[in-house]
Amino acid sequence: MDKTILQTKNPNCKIAAGMFLYSDGSTSFERKEDKEISAIVALVSDKGFWSVCTDQHRLPWASNNLRLVIPPQLSGQEATQILLKEAEKHSGRAEAASYCFNYHQNGIKAGQAFLPSIEETIAIFGNIKVVNQSLEQIKAPLIKSIVSATAPCEDCVCCCSIHGIRYTEQTALNDVRPVLFTAF
Repeated sequence: MDKTILQTKNPNCKIAAGMFLYSDGSTSFERKEDKEISAIVALVSDKGFWSVCTDQHRLPWASNNLRLVIPPQLSGQEATQILLKEAEKHSGRAEAASYCFNYHQNGIKAGQAFLPSIEETIAIFGNIKVVNQSLEQIKAPLIKSIVSATAPCEDCVCCCSIHGIRYTEQTALNDVRPVLFTAF
């Protein structure tokens, strides 16, 4: 495993893509059988790190004609909040965002996880090989593809999934995997 991918500026805090994030907040490249794995570190910056959760579900973004355009400069956390608020305001269902926001497994509390933005997704996919190697070790579903943003059309809606924000048919099912951000 390539341990040189993205490291914090703090020499005492070494976190890199592919590390296991445990429910106690610790990280390691080695799987520790006595600890519960919450997620896999996927991206590190000088502000913190993003991790992908180990579980995913195949869900629609919205199954009842919820139509939104999410500003591309928002973080995944901000975009997920907007999706949930707009769905509630318009009596809609944003299943993918709801699944991520309500995700509470392996030491992750409801409200901590979100759908990644397209920018976060692209950055995460720069490290997909080491992320998938770690997911493979724990027999979790691998992340297989990326879908970029496209222009909306009359029969499409803006969609957030593990693949980021994109436009898709409303009934299309997406592999939805929650993402976490941990600040330094």
